[in-house]
Amino acid sequence: MYGMKKEVNYDPKSGDDMHPNHQTNSLVLVRNRYLNEEEFQRFLSLARSVATYDPEQKVWVFSRKKIISAAERGILKQILDELQNYAQFNRRAVESLLAHKKAKGFEAKIYFNPLSIQFSAHPPEPLVQALLPYVSRREDKVLYISATRHLKDAIRVLENFEVIVHLPAPINEIFKAKITRENGNLYVRFSFIPRDVLEELRAACTLIYRIEKPVLSPSGDFEGVKIIERKIKAYNVIWREKAFVASVGLLDRVTSTLRNNGYNVEIDIKVLPDLEISLKPDFVLRPHQLEAFKKWNEKKRGTIAIFTRGGKSFIALKAIESLRKPTVIFVTTRELIATWIEYLERFLGVSSRFIGVVGAGKREIKGITVATYASAVKYIDNFRGRFELAIFDEAHHVPAVTFKNVALKIDSLYRMALSATPKRRDGNEELLYALCGDLVFNMGYKELLELRLVAPIEKFETIFVNGEHEKLEKLVEILRENRGSKIIVFTQLLETAKKVYNRLLLEGFNPLLLTGQVSGSKRKLAFQEFKRRKTAVMVTTTVLDEGITVPDADVAIIYEGSGEARQMIQRIGRVLGYAPCKTAKIFELIDASNPKERSAYYRRKWIKKLYLFPGLEKHVEEAKSCKEVKVEEGIMKYLEFMD
Repeated sequence: MYGMKKEVNYDPKSGDDMHPNHQTNSLVLVRNRYLNEEEFQRFLSLARSVATYDPEQKVWVFSRKKIISAAERGILKQILDELQNYAQFNRRAVESLLAHKKAKGFEAKIYFNPLSIQFSAHPPEPLVQALLPYVSRREDKVLYISATRHLKDAIRVLENFEVIVHLPAPINEIFKAKITRENGNLYVRFSFIPRDVLEELRAACTLIYRIEKPVLSPSGDFEGVKIIERKIKAYNVIWREKAFVASVGLLDRVTSTLRNNGYNVEIDIKVLPDLEISLKPDFVLRPHQLEAFKKWNEKKRGTIAIFTRGGKSFIALKAIESLRKPTVIFVTTRELIATWIEYLERFLGVSSRFIGVVGAGKREIKGITVATYASAVKYIDNFRGRFELAIFDEAHHVPAVTFKNVALKIDSLYRMALSATPKRRDGNEELLYALCGDLVFNMGYKELLELRLVAPIEKFETIFVNGEHEKLEKLVEILRENRGSKIIVFTQLLETAKKVYNRLLLEGFNPLLLTGQVSGSKRKLAFQEFKRRKTAVMVTTTVLDEGITVPDADVAIIYEGSGEARQMIQRIGRVLGYAPCKTAKIFELIDASNPKERSAYYRRKWIKKLYLFPGLEKHVEEAKSCKEVKVEEGIMKYLEFMD
């Protein structure tokens, strides 16, 4: 939990304590590889004879007294020669310690802005040589330190040479940073704000946002995209308070920047009280879900990527149960609001009267609230100070033009982003990771297939046609070839859906038509009819792309679609529900005479590679042979619900 000191576990033989700022120079001794037990013990013996261990920085630092002692006994060369088998160090700098003789009254003062060492007299050359790795330039009796993170190393060198060092404040105060949460933002307060550290913090809290601009040929054909970069300044500096202010979502970036510069970071954030709502969990996590939750729970921040049908929502429910903190769940559509309310009621035992809703014409905030991104943007000030856990469902939408402001401005400390495919063609997933946490768990279609959570794809066929008439003819042909299956025909436009529906009526298929104009109650009746029939055809638009629990089908026909990869993945996911002996089929029809359709196809065609991996045939054969497989107890509980 943030605000509490956390023990860091590392293997003392592995080299995990090799801090990135400790270069192979000056007086620092850095192990260069994994050491077995015998090698590690020998390394320790050698290191102790010429160096001392700094537990704060987790490094060995050469000691002048020990170096002189080893030299006087005639064993220094042997020790350094053998140490080079296990570690990296600047041998010249180490040996220069022998050339130094203490000068009585020799002093050095440390100054900030610019960060420098001013000597009371010209420093001896061996001392200068030992300091050079940390110095950017030299002027007479002044050495300018290249970066604040090198200050501690420079002071060690000075002390090794027995120089009297004067600091503007105790070293622990200089390298202390306290982080609090105030007025919906992070506040980092310093005794001093060095310019170089400030610049690194500014860089860490400047987010890159990329916008795609399509490039079309004179005839209107899609030729590619042009990426335009924009920058988002997610920080402020309050000089009078010696404070750096940033979005709460950037906590990881801020703390890592400070620690990489040698700061002791104190996180003093008071978390919100526990929920007053009684939770009665009624679900069991699968092993992969439990592993994902454990990875996320290490920091209580992070992005979880599990392919469609992998049960991401249950990981979020586990987080709500575990933390029991006020929680907001951000979703893309009003349909997803209804889905999440049903999940919270059925699997956490939360009555709907205790669940707030912001969106779908409602604005009521409670201890657990489900909100659309679009509504949250409008009323974001009402969310501040209310929620400690923010769950970003369908998180690949977060980098969108308006949605990103939700993640930027919400002040929740704990964050979970859920997506089947967080990676974006424009690279904006980096914005998602910065604001919600790095990718902590990633599971694709192949892994879900191994777990018997999805059906194998028997056929994934792309068919090019010439014109609308030929396209409809091919659709009818595919439907006839797959009689006896449950089939969903996906279109993009309402007009297209109606044309397809009317043609299929003429062909005697008795299809169901489901569009955004169909009410929720009629939609449920349509789903019940679809499930009840042994064979059925449903024609739909984008209304089923996200946010609606759809009865499982066997065949997906992409009659018309966008170039968005996620839409394609969601549509394919509608026919991947696991059942013994089941395989799935995917068809996409492309009108080669239509530039928009060609453009959309070329933008999404890489999706096939996610599904058609080597070894897929084995899973298809097993399913078609109806080979019996054991399904873990508890798995069907949520699969039945998802269906």
